Amino acid sequence: MKLMVFNYDDGDSNFTAIGHLNLTLSYTVQLQFVLLIGYIFNMYQKDYILRMIEMLGELLRAMFGMIKKRQFTQAEESIGEAYLTMLRKDSAFFQEIPADKLTKTLLEDHNYTHQHLEILAELMYAEAELNYARNKISDSLPFYQKSLVLFEFVDDAYRTWSEDRIKKINKIRERLFEGRGEMGDGETGKKGRRGDWVKG
Repeated sequence: MKLMVFNYDDGDSNFTAIGHLNLTLSYTVQLQFVLLIGYIFNMYQKDYILRMIEMLGELLRAMFGMIKKRQFTQAEESIGEAYLTMLRKDSAFFQEIPADKLTKTLLEDHNYTHQHLEILAELMYAEAELNYARNKISDSLPFYQKSLVLFEFVDDAYRTWSEDRIKKINKIRERLFEGRGEMGDGETGKKGRRGDWVKG
């Protein structure tokens, strides 16, 4: 008998499984065992991320409530905590990645999932809205731009209709159109401007 220890740690969750493999078993059986362990790890990760997304909905409602009440300091602290809790990175980390390389970098170099990108899109949108409410229009534009990139990517990847997501995409385009002078050429994304979103 041989003791096999499988450790799964993606930075968001940690899971360890211990099992015994009989070396006299066929390689096919041993492979099936390893694939089963991998499946369990994958399901564990998906469940963890889904719980995070559910929790994010509650947090976002609280954040936008603070912004509406002009409780800007509290909102900023809540957004910062959400970045660290859910993505294990602060906002500055994502700001250093160019918008046109954001999804590719996170998916390929940091093993992010589409669900991670959805969480990041929501947090960047919240940060953009916070800066906009503070009348820091130029500061809000990079967050709007990257949240638009992420929302569009997620929308293409999921291929399911989400009224909330489409509303946010349109609102972001409007914000970017308003700030086109500070953006230079006013580019708002690959699919259009000022609410001209058409779901294909």
